[in-house]
Amino acid sequence: MGVSVVHVDAEFLPRDPLLALRRIISWFIYWLTASLDELPELFFDLGYALNKLPESMRDFAIRLLSLEDLDALFRIAFRLLLNFRPVVVIIDEFQDFLDIFRGEPIDVLGIIREMLTGGIMLIISGSALSTMRKISSDFKSRFFGQFEVLELRNFNVKEVWGLLENIWQLHVPEVAVRLILKKTDGFPYYIVVTAKKAWEYHCSLGDPPWRYIDLAYFHELVTVDGRINAHCRYIWNNYILRAKRRKYAKDILEILSIKGPLKPSEIASELSIDYDVAYKTISELENLGVVRRISDKYVPFSRTLALWLSYRRMSIEPSELGPENKELLEILRELERKIGKIYETIGTTFEIWVQELLSRIVGMTFIGDELGITKIGELKVPPIIRYNVKLNGEIDAILENSKKIAVSIKHGIITPKTLGKLSRKIKANIYWLIGKGFDTQIVNKALRSKNIILSDIETLNRIAKKIGYRKWKE
Repeated sequence: MGVSVVHVDAEFLPRDPLLALRRIISWFIYWLTASLDELPELFFDLGYALNKLPESMRDFAIRLLSLEDLDALFRIAFRLLLNFRPVVVIIDEFQDFLDIFRGEPIDVLGIIREMLTGGIMLIISGSALSTMRKISSDFKSRFFGQFEVLELRNFNVKEVWGLLENIWQLHVPEVAVRLILKKTDGFPYYIVVTAKKAWEYHCSLGDPPWRYIDLAYFHELVTVDGRINAHCRYIWNNYILRAKRRKYAKDILEILSIKGPLKPSEIASELSIDYDVAYKTISELENLGVVRRISDKYVPFSRTLALWLSYRRMSIEPSELGPENKELLEILRELERKIGKIYETIGTTFEIWVQELLSRIVGMTFIGDELGITKIGELKVPPIIRYNVKLNGEIDAILENSKKIAVSIKHGIITPKTLGKLSRKIKANIYWLIGKGFDTQIVNKALRSKNIILSDIETLNRIAKKIGYRKWKE
């Protein structure tokens, strides 16, 4: 017997808790019993759905469904799974799932823990980073460390290449890989929907699918049914709702998409608002994962979101986009060029370039020699990274998961003094010193120790090439 997979996207559940639970039961029964020709909507009629269950389960479920008891309904939903083990349950946009039941007299996490027995695996995912980190922390305590947290990072050149060849089943030229990587920032979902739309154009218009990357990306970004459009709209509507200062959050996101990168003081000046309001709002947006900080300035978390924010001001949402829509395509290309300049201005210092490189390799595993001078045989770069920007422009960072890695980024020569300052400031398992070069003493120390990594510009450029990130040039 194979493994059953159950998927629920909480973004599309009814907001009423009782209706949401009934819809969850509908989805569970659909995934566990439906034949290939049955549509999910049929199962939204619970009468139809319950008739698909074995008779012994059906009578029990019907009796309890009539109680309109949230706690009982929730238990029914997960008890159904016990009869179909082994089962993998995927709940997407889990922050929305918890929001539905917030304030209700029901212990959602407690019930899930009771029902997760042998043969049932739960995968939860969400796009609100700060919310998911808080949830995962709570889960780890509630589930006694049974959960493993994985942060999905952006894809590099090699990964994008493999994904495109898998979707198109063709040999893909490198120029196509780099084009879609540049447009999407390596965001997996954007790559997939763009590639699939490009394939549709290929089937109807001829020419290889990579010839339509530009058109496909814009189609998904701006049309009524565009999937990137829907994702950006979801971020706009849902993340802003989570912000305490919603009005300011909207204004700040829009101004960053046009004039970023900006400091909080510059945001306050542009919008004529108090500095304290600008700082607190931008910090909240950073915690939500909607903006990112590079040195002391902020930009939207991706070029795509910045482009979408700029375009939405035009209030044009076509139903289709084709090669004949030359005027609109040129408008989009011009906006994209302007957004590109915003993101190009970010990488003006070595420290900021390294900061961006580190952000792209979180979660990746490296052989020690790939990172430079070190006695460490292998290192998995932790998924969580925090930065501390000093007044002189140098940056410290902390990478942590099960291990804590303290990082010092300095566009100069690394000496034992650099290590001494860092180790006094941050107690860590590993010290990673990144700079232009090293003096003999620190090299000798690294060769004797098992907790020091020295990375120079040449090493970093090799890593950058491996993941498709631009090289540092003096």
